[in-house]
Amino acid sequence: MKLRKFIAILLAAALVGSPYMVAEIKATTEEESASPIMAEAYILIEASTGKVLRGRGEHQRIYPASMMKVLTALLFMEHLELDEIYIVGREIYTIPFGSSIVNHVLGEAVSGENLLRSIIMPSGNDSAAVIVMQTMLAITGEETMSFTLAEALFAELMNERARELGALNSNFVNASGFHHPNQFTTPYDLAQIARAAMQCEVIMRIAAEPYFRGPSAVSDNPNHLIAQYWPGIWRARNELILSGEHGFAYATGLRTGFTNQAGESVIATATRDGVDLIAVISNSAPVIDEYGNAIPSRWNDARYLLEYGFNNFHHHGIDQSLFTSSIGIDYETLEFTATNTINYMFIRNEDAKNIERRINILDRFAPITEGEIVGEMALYLHGEQIFTSSLIATTSVGYIANGVLSTENSDYSENEDDSISFFSNIINTLFNLTAIPFWLVGIALLLLIIFIKIKISANKRWRNDYTLNKRY
Repeated sequence: MKLRKFIAILLAAALVGSPYMVAEIKATTEEESASPIMAEAYILIEASTGKVLRGRGEHQRIYPASMMKVLTALLFMEHLELDEIYIVGREIYTIPFGSSIVNHVLGEAVSGENLLRSIIMPSGNDSAAVIVMQTMLAITGEETMSFTLAEALFAELMNERARELGALNSNFVNASGFHHPNQFTTPYDLAQIARAAMQCEVIMRIAAEPYFRGPSAVSDNPNHLIAQYWPGIWRARNELILSGEHGFAYATGLRTGFTNQAGESVIATATRDGVDLIAVISNSAPVIDEYGNAIPSRWNDARYLLEYGFNNFHHHGIDQSLFTSSIGIDYETLEFTATNTINYMFIRNEDAKNIERRINILDRFAPITEGEIVGEMALYLHGEQIFTSSLIATTSVGYIANGVLSTENSDYSENEDDSISFFSNIINTLFNLTAIPFWLVGIALLLLIIFIKIKISANKRWRNDYTLNKRY
């Protein structure tokens, strides 16, 4: 049985500085107290990681208004076709009074792309109704369906998709966002939906269009009723992407919302220097100027948050040496590396040198072969775990036998009695060839001791005999 070296090592808190992946980064008390944000609730996240950079009431229940049309757009992309021509049906007559509409007419032929465009730019509730009907007909294979049934089925589809995207505290009952007491969401949930939308090139391309002018569809079919859309109707409602006083140079979208119950709201997206941010503003109270006019605050709120994110956070490169290390074991070295690594991490700029690395090596018996899991590592920022990975050996560690490093598989069984293993190790050590010189010295010493013992005993017997003879 081979000699085993018991490795009992716990490397707790091996500290190395660098930046990286925070689940949630909140504004400081000073930042929040100095904030000019007028919104009742808001959130700012980094799109690629979903990290929360700032928020207030981000899990508070709110009414989504037309911001939820982003989810409707996602379902359109998943179930309908951009180049298909759809015919507007009687579903447009079900739109509640007071809805925003693009004035579709019965029998109008509209391309899939324009149908999508009409819910993103001018926020047509009548367009949303057409999408509901066409989506459910496509999914069910039915030729006709009542709008009541179609809307109920579409709402189920919306709620299911929302949960898949991580929007777990929302409930949707219609595709337009028209107010309903049982239709609600949170800024956080809307941000998760917006993250998915930012992955869709078509949605983001349309969301960045300030105006649109053109026919409802391009068709050679003489039976198709083609409408003409004009910039006066097809104008983006998101003023952040326009060139006016509320324009923001880095804005890329996405969707506004307003009802009396939801207040002035917006999902604002922006990109700068490779960083994608999402700000959700809910119920931003207007500012009353000196003349008594109500000035919308949602644009300023969104711009303030986006600039805050761009100015204070960035993707920082990660020192790759954080993911490798080694430890000494007697005369050998066990080298290991993380099974997962990351090249960049999005964090606050001043935290770039505050990363703490912690490594835990499992209690193991040698030999250890290359590729075996030997422990785990984690990165921490301000005491919060921001990254974790298993560690695998990149070198083999065995024992020295006859001057050769052995990495053969051990016949050690985890069920083997430890005491038996202990005495076996002693026996193996004593009878190893490398111990022969020690054995020879030991034997010589033993023979010397025996010789001295015999000599002492002989002398003692001689004295006893001499004394006895002299007495008599």
